[in-house]
Amino acid sequence: MPVRKLQSYEVDYQEELSQQVPRYQDYTPEAQSDANLKEILFFVNIAVFCICIAIFSFIFLSLKLSTALAFAAAIGSSLLVLKVQRSIIKRKRRR
Repeated sequence: MPVRKLQSYEVDYQEELSQQVPRYQDYTPEAQSDANLKEILFFVNIAVFCICIAIFSFIFLSLKLSTALAFAAAIGSSLLVLKVQRSIIKRKRRR
């Protein structure tokens, strides 16, 4: 079988190819349980926020506050409850 006669530019190119480092790295998956926990906590936060808005808006509207003020206070109170909940979850995860 005849040997292929390479041109000078082809020899240089082949040497460069053999010296190059691959441009990719091996795939290392993330910690699956940590990602799942973050997703669950995200949806738990949304659910708690919605439930708290409903409860606080009912309480503030039953106290005869104006509608705009009652919903603003309900949103603020719900955000406060959400912040407290996040701090409690962070403390429990550290232990």
